Amino acid sequence: MAGPNVDYPRWLAELEVDSFDEVAKAAETVILIHEALANEGISLLGELFRERGEAPIEVWAHYPADDCRDPKSGAMFYYHAHDATAWNRDEHGHFHLFASRGETDGFSHVMAISMSPYGIPKALFATNGWVTDEVMLPANELLELLGEGWEIARARPSWLVAQWLMAMMTLLRPHVAALLQRRDQMLGWTSEGYTSRNVMEDRAMHILSELPLDLMDVLEAIQIEARTRLN
Repeated sequence: MAGPNVDYPRWLAELEVDSFDEVAKAAETVILIHEALANEGISLLGELFRERGEAPIEVWAHYPADDCRDPKSGAMFYYHAHDATAWNRDEHGHFHLFASRGETDGFSHVMAISMSPYGIPKALFATNGWVTDEVMLPANELLELLGEGWEIARARPSWLVAQWLMAMMTLLRPHVAALLQRRDQMLGWTSEGYTSRNVMEDRAMHILSELPLDLMDVLEAIQIEARTRLN
C-alpha cells in the first residue's frame, strides 16, 4: 500500500509566526522528554509501564486497561504491545490516538504511532473502522475537530507520555492530514458520502494508510526553518 507524501519543510515554511512557534515549542517538549528519560536510563515505553514494575506486559491488552481519556477535551489514547512473533521484530506496539466531540458521540481514531522496542516512533498509520470500533468521520470533519485542540491532562499512567503525545500531535499535523485523506480515498469516501466500495466492512483490511516516520528528520527540519526565520 503506497503511503501519502508529506512535504514537511514546505509545510513549516508556510506557517504563520504563531503557528510555527507552537510547532517549535512542541519540538522542544519532545526533545526535553527524551533527554529526561535518557538521564533516568529508561525509554518512553519504560516510563509508560513504570507503575507495572516487574509485572509482564500482556500483549494486545489496552494500557491503561480503561484507556486514558481527558474529561474536558474528549481526547483519548491507549497503548498495546504486539506479539513479536506476529509482527516485525523491531516493532514493540502502538499508541492509538482518538478524538471525540463529547461523551455520547463515541470516539474517532486519529492515528496510530508504531513504536520500536527502544521507545522511538517509527511509523504512523490509520486503521479501518472495525479495528477500533470507532465512529468514523471524514478527514475534513476530523481535522476540524482536531483544530479545536487535542489535550490529555492526566497524571496516569504517565504525565510525561501524555505531554509527548500532545506534542507529537502538534508536530505531525500534515502527516495526520495526509493519513486521513488517504484513508478516505481507500474507503471511497467522497463529498457525497461513500461509494459502493464496502472497504469498511472488509475484515481483511486492517490498515488503510501508513507513513514511515523519522523523528530526527522532523526535528531537524524544524531547526532549519527556525534558523531561516532568524536570518
